[in-house]
Amino acid sequence: RQRQVWRLRKVGLGLLQSRPGRRRGQTFIEDVTVPLAHLGEYVRSMERLLARYGTQGVFYAHASAGCLHMRPLLDLTQADDVRALRAIAAESIALAVRLGGVASGEHGDGLARSEWLEQQFGTQVMGLFRTLKRAADPQGILNPDKVVDAPPMDANLRYGVGYRAQGWPTTLNFSSQGGLTGAIEQCNGAGVCRKEGGVMCPSFQAAREEMHSTRGRANLLRALISGRFPVQALAEEAARAALDTCLACKGCQSECPSGVDMAKVKYAFWERYYRSHRRPARDYLFAGFGRLAPLGARLAPLTNALLGSAPVRLLAARLGIAPQRTFPRVLPPLPAPPPAAAGPPVLYLPDAFTRYTEPWVERAALETLRRAGLRVHMLRTLGAARPLISKGFLPQARAHLQRLLAELQQADPAGEIPILGAEPSELYTLRDELLDFFPGDAAAQAAARRAWLVDEFLLRHPPALALLERRCSGGGRRVLLHTHCFQKARPPADDGLPIGGEATRALLEALGYQVEVVEASCCGMAGAFGYEAGHYELSMQIGGLRLFPAVRAAGEDVIIAAVGTSCRHQIADGVARQALHPLVLLGG
Repeated sequence: RQRQVWRLRKVGLGLLQSRPGRRRGQTFIEDVTVPLAHLGEYVRSMERLLARYGTQGVFYAHASAGCLHMRPLLDLTQADDVRALRAIAAESIALAVRLGGVASGEHGDGLARSEWLEQQFGTQVMGLFRTLKRAADPQGILNPDKVVDAPPMDANLRYGVGYRAQGWPTTLNFSSQGGLTGAIEQCNGAGVCRKEGGVMCPSFQAAREEMHSTRGRANLLRALISGRFPVQALAEEAARAALDTCLACKGCQSECPSGVDMAKVKYAFWERYYRSHRRPARDYLFAGFGRLAPLGARLAPLTNALLGSAPVRLLAARLGIAPQRTFPRVLPPLPAPPPAAAGPPVLYLPDAFTRYTEPWVERAALETLRRAGLRVHMLRTLGAARPLISKGFLPQARAHLQRLLAELQQADPAGEIPILGAEPSELYTLRDELLDFFPGDAAAQAAARRAWLVDEFLLRHPPALALLERRCSGGGRRVLLHTHCFQKARPPADDGLPIGGEATRALLEALGYQVEVVEASCCGMAGAFGYEAGHYELSMQIGGLRLFPAVRAAGEDVIIAAVGTSCRHQIADGVARQALHPLVLLGG
């Protein structure tokens, strides 16, 4: 319960900032601080002030210190709200000063508050500030226009009355974010993506350049849709270059305070861009892996011999595939274990990766479910179109998901049987993008509600978990676990039970393993990303931030486990050590 409270505290600002519609919480009086004795009077006076200007505000943060991050809801593309912005700022500062408070109690003055400091300090002190500043910086080059000689606080608005933006048609639905334009404008410029820890943003953590951050990409896209570039083609190419280094890890989906979902925007941008540009041939190979893998598996010895041959390696290099990468071996699927004689039914979503490159993973998943006393019905549809989505083949991905929904309807007309999978990138597509392709569709909503990774499901069904505990024991063996980015990005579950990477850890620990989780961002592979020649160096840099050092430091007696197919291949290429899917430890 305590973890739930702190998670809410952590994501609360994002919830407030991600409200749909043109009116958003604006950050221009969010640092005003008053003595605690006057906090109640300040809040009530501010509520009346905001009501007078036809709006309201969200109050957030440090009430115990008299500092409220107050964000009035305004649409700064409208003249009335721009006038209200200035008036509210002036009156709120005057109120705070009258109550013995200050304009900025935590974060500093900057461009938003410097104009009002004379009210707080008085003319004489401000004059001394100017004298000191000019003596130390006679040419005005050190952080100019802050504190002294500041421009009006509304002189450089991000939007402003003349701002106009127009998105583009896309197969994905963005209505919950105020349309595609709203999704791009969701970024408020706070720059939380410019950090060294956490999941977001792996490309920035490695490159340390603004254009490779979530904020940098959002700003370039906003310039594109608002016509800020004098040449639109240049704007499109700048956005393309920035999005090209986005790994679509979904870290921003959970860690950005404003809830920016850059992965989803990237998919929509690729769809737009390749309507008028020629695609690289390798995109068709990567996006079509689900169809190519079964064909290659039928002639596995010949396929693998060709993949390892010099002519094919040379051709791959010419197609832009990194020559340093090892190709995964294509293998025929292993026979499924005998089904449980009785027990609750589940549907299993296979995927091309664990079926045709690591068939022992699929078999381990099925064996784990059998040991847990579950009756498994294997779906015929292969995966949930993740490779197609990642490369922006959105109409084709929608058609694939339509076929999957039809099969689910046939297998389970009532829409009640759980859908399980082992590969996060495919399974979580049912929880995320499926609803974006089919908004308001009852069958899609039912599929999203009952889609779980195997470990998440087992933790929610004590009888199945108890059976598995009797039939599988870790015996105290140590595991170093790297979880998939999509697992890290999952919001807390409604039932309060572990989800995502926490569920994987909890299941392994429940079965007797000692688990240490690698505190790393994305592994750097991110599906096809790390296989592309232009991304190879960045991919290895990302892996080298925390994942590779952690694996190298692990002793030979430590089992290396990674949930994602991409992650296991990245560890093999980067550290030359085999990583296992956690289910192999349970059902292998």
